[in-house]
Amino acid sequence: MALYVVCHPRFAEADRRWIETIRRRHDPQAGLIAAHVTLVFEPPGMAWEAAAARMREVAGRTRRFDVGFGAVAARQGSVDGAFYAYLLPERGGEALAELRRQLYLALLGGDPGFPFEPHVTLGRAREAAAIEALVADLRGERLALEAAIDSLHLIMPEQDRIVELARADLTA
Repeated sequence: MALYVVCHPRFAEADRRWIETIRRRHDPQAGLIAAHVTLVFEPPGMAWEAAAARMREVAGRTRRFDVGFGAVAARQGSVDGAFYAYLLPERGGEALAELRRQLYLALLGGDPGFPFEPHVTLGRAREAAAIEALVADLRGERLALEAAIDSLHLIMPEQDRIVELARADLTA
């Protein structure tokens, strides 16, 4: 069973609609899950109940925080070779990285051993040119998107849907 821990940045409604419009056009996962930052990728051999309990422990000692998203970039996926358009934080990325570190300590006892670039995926394509064009278009936009990070979600992909197994609110 594949488990993931994500957070859904809470954007202003107009910004959320703008992001989801882009994602519907360019991200095949847009119909499965709302804009999110994936913090934990598949902790091996862990029952979801144990993962949920540990996620809740981390959430209980983590204060809510804000992130300022303002940059876009094209990246190539290291696993699937696809190309991605990422919405990146200009402020608050360190807090997302620390939250990820705390989650991996709780779930695995240490660092997962692969780099982390906090982001919201805006698009995915097999061809670099498609993503480069999307990123070039988005760089013409004035990006200053503020979002609150106030909860964690343990999810599991299941055929054509994503199941949320647990939610944990960060402390006020």
